[in-house]
Order: sequence, then structure tokens, then C-alpha cells
Amino acid sequence: LMPLFALILYIFYRKRAGYYLNCLVFSLHFHSFIFLLFTIYLVVNWIVAAELLILAILFLVGVYLYFSLKKVYDQSRLWTLLKLIFIGALHIFSFLFCLLLLIIANVLLF
Repeated sequence: LMPLFALILYIFYRKRAGYYLNCLVFSLHFHSFIFLLFTIYLVVNWIVAAELLILAILFLVGVYLYFSLKKVYDQSRLWTLLKLIFIGALHIFSFLFCLLLLIIANVLLF
């Protein structure tokens, strides 16, 4: 999903991003942050049952994405927030679409 997320970023920040590769690097950094947070969550949840920690992590991911988009692409708070809503919705939709394709492929292969 990282290249697809980079494509979504490139569509929304075409003039400010320059090349697709810049969006791909941003996507790698963002998804690395997500993987790090979920690794910390798995370790903490393994030691202590922390079901509510997942909500805090999801909130932190949204806040991190907002501030990183604001810093990297240097737009106003309102434009960044509006683009964040659409980028987030498209990213979730693309995740669900890829998951659906994976389910269909598994059903057809097995």
C-alpha cells in the first residue's frame, strides 16, 4: 500500500511535491512510523493487557500525519486538514479494496 499511498499524495500535492519519488519517500517514513507504533503496541499488549492503547495509537497516527503533511508540503492548517481527510479516506478505501482483492484471490486459489 505504500506506493498507492504515495500516488494519492502525489495527486493531492502535485505542485509542491515535485516528483513521485518524493511522495514515495514520505510514504516510507509515514508507514515506518506506523509499523514502529504497532510494534510497541504488540510488546506492551504482550506484557500487560492494553486494549485501549490501540485507540491512542490511531489518534497519534492521525496527529502525526497532519503535522508531517503540514511541515513537508507547507500549506495552511485548513488546507492540510481538508486534504488529510480526503487522503485518509482514500487510503482506508484503498486498504479495504486491496483486502477484498486478497480475499477473492484466496477463494479462487483454494
